[in-house]
Amino acid sequence: MKQQEEAGVNRSIAAAATEVELAGPESLVAMLLPWEANRVPAKEPAGQDADGPADKASEAASDPVATISDLLLAADRLLSWVTARQAELVVDLHREVQSLAASRPASRQGVGTGLGFTLTAEELAPLLNLSGRAAHRLLGHSLTLALDLPETLQCLGMGVISVRQAQIIAEEALFLPAEVLSGFEDQVLQRGAHLTPPRLTSLCHRIREKLHPDSITTRKAAAVEDRHVELTPAHDGMAWFSAYLPAEQACGIDHRLTFMARALQHPHEDRTLTQLKTDVLTDLLTHHCEPGTTGNPGATSTHTTGTPGTGELLW
Repeated sequence: MKQQEEAGVNRSIAAAATEVELAGPESLVAMLLPWEANRVPAKEPAGQDADGPADKASEAASDPVATISDLLLAADRLLSWVTARQAELVVDLHREVQSLAASRPASRQGVGTGLGFTLTAEELAPLLNLSGRAAHRLLGHSLTLALDLPETLQCLGMGVISVRQAQIIAEEALFLPAEVLSGFEDQVLQRGAHLTPPRLTSLCHRIREKLHPDSITTRKAAAVEDRHVELTPAHDGMAWFSAYLPAEQACGIDHRLTFMARALQHPHEDRTLTQLKTDVLTDLLTHHCEPGTTGNPGATSTHTTGTPGTGELLW
């Protein structure tokens, strides 16, 4: 198994590697230290080797853009290693929390993945100063990488893929049964290590659809059971209102709002189409849709929610 994992990683880094790409965590940290921290004492013998600090300083001064680019790459690779190490430690913590919970007589009944997951998240939240939701997300991603996607975790630790790429792969893997995860991971890493996040997401979608044993009809029937609306507070007295629902219904709602908003556009209307769509949605859901009224508080009567010139509602 280990040989297969190493072979998978080697496929991803088959291209010629630079010094930064081959460096380990200790070397990356040394690269990122301020130059003053790496300087030798003033009384250093004059006969320095060709790769001494003075020569490196001269190289850095001659091409500062290349030097800073290398340091940025080193920082990104170190971030990948730290994230992989954090995932491993989170999983270790989860195992210890589960073990402790199971050892308590009063807790043996019902101690499983659900309760253990919650207990670990409760440990993580204050430890890392995270919200409850963020702690659950970190634990979920860590468990997925460590237990279901070991090759992805290894690639992350080596800096072959970025933190964002690993997150995308882990999130997409959540929608696949265990028996096809290995094939999914292998195909994604072979083709997606150098893709941008949007392109990697598209690749994961295609591979997931090809490998999933259940038809889209079956999966959709199950997903519909999770439909819900969500309210998320935002800054400056605002909030996000979103809905998770079947795609055809979501598209239908968006098309209807667009049609109604376009009907409100006229030379004296100063709201954008996006603002009009939002105001129409608000009016419809709060039952304030009356001729001559508007979703804009304090707006003039020229901002109507009915069809211009008719005063009728667009229900």
